[in-house]
Amino acid sequence: GCGGQTPIIDSTMVYRFAKDHHPEFIAKLKQHGVRYIRTLPPEDDPTSPLGRSYKNSWDVSNPQELEQKLSKIEGCSWKWRDDGCVTITSEPISGVRLVTDHCQNQVYQWTFANSIIAAFLGWIDSRNNPKDALRFGNFDEMPSDVLQSIANFMQQNRILYTWKHGDIMALNNKLVMHSRNPFTGPRRVLASIWGSPKEEIHLEQPPRGKAIGLRPESFYLPQHPADPLVFGFWKVGKDVCEDVAYEAISRGYRRLDCACDYGNEIEVGKGIRRAIQDGLVTRQELFITSKLWNT
Repeated sequence: GCGGQTPIIDSTMVYRFAKDHHPEFIAKLKQHGVRYIRTLPPEDDPTSPLGRSYKNSWDVSNPQELEQKLSKIEGCSWKWRDDGCVTITSEPISGVRLVTDHCQNQVYQWTFANSIIAAFLGWIDSRNNPKDALRFGNFDEMPSDVLQSIANFMQQNRILYTWKHGDIMALNNKLVMHSRNPFTGPRRVLASIWGSPKEEIHLEQPPRGKAIGLRPESFYLPQHPADPLVFGFWKVGKDVCEDVAYEAISRGYRRLDCACDYGNEIEVGKGIRRAIQDGLVTRQELFITSKLWNT
């Protein structure tokens, strides 16, 4: 057999591309969300990748049971067709998400919803047309040229993983998009979905003094910065670092990554001070990380 690779791509990278190249689209997506529109048959159709019936998809046995379930979802609608199929329009769903829980690490990242491009490219069979599969939450059409641009970026920047016998792949489903390439011949892949790992934290101070390196309880309190992207100062020269720090803040960065070893923390501080004095930001709006060697 051949084919069957698993394409993967960083969802945060897709979001940054879409925000940089199509800011109006992302702004509207954040405001209204996305609706998915899909027509499902009454019985499974093995000839189509979208052929799963509404009975299996929704765990019902008849139209009345389906309507009872759908009626409990605010904003969801449906329409029955003469052939027994049903077209379901979802409630508005987030098209971009701010992921905040990384095993309790303070890393906040916007991600782009994988299903949008999957629907745009792949929701096609005798019952479904990709052009009709997506709407903004306010029912406006999504621009196909923007969706194609994002799809092209994903195609050009994806990584193709070729499976070998015994391989195991672990992905953070909130941060990494993944799909499957067509294949021929026998292929058996087992998939399992798990929740986030939970870490129990025990904060204990020594009987005398205070231990350096213990994480205070406030460390994991949600910060929710307006812009979760992080600006790092590794290898930024002292001669330009003050201006770089100032410019980064003026462009919207609120998380600044520094370290003593970078040799430029004084200059970073000067840039921050200028930005605060000029009214660009308050100190409370900045989350600044520094690092020390443990020796």
